Amino acid sequence: MLLFQNMKLQSQTLYQLTSPTICIIIMKDSFIKKCETKVVCMINIEAEVVRLEELKASKMKKLVMRKKAELKELCRRAHLVERGDNEVEISIEVIESVNFFN
Repeated sequence: MLLFQNMKLQSQTLYQLTSPTICIIIMKDSFIKKCETKVVCMINIEAEVVRLEELKASKMKKLVMRKKAELKELCRRAHLVERGDNEVEISIEVIESVNFFN
């Protein structure tokens, strides 16, 4: 502003020069705030995705364990010899090892 005053510009010319500058500064500040908001939003979204993936893995492990128990009960009732638990253990290991962000 001091620069414009030193140039002894008329008030209308001064307004024409400062008004766009002020608008640019306001737009820049608004843009920065929007970007910061978007970054915070993305961080929240990423955290929610991680939480949901962990919940999904937990539910899948519970389902595998429940089905294993049901199969064990069916084998017991039918007087069948159970096979090894390797399939169930492998299924649980696969569920735990899945990393969706790599």
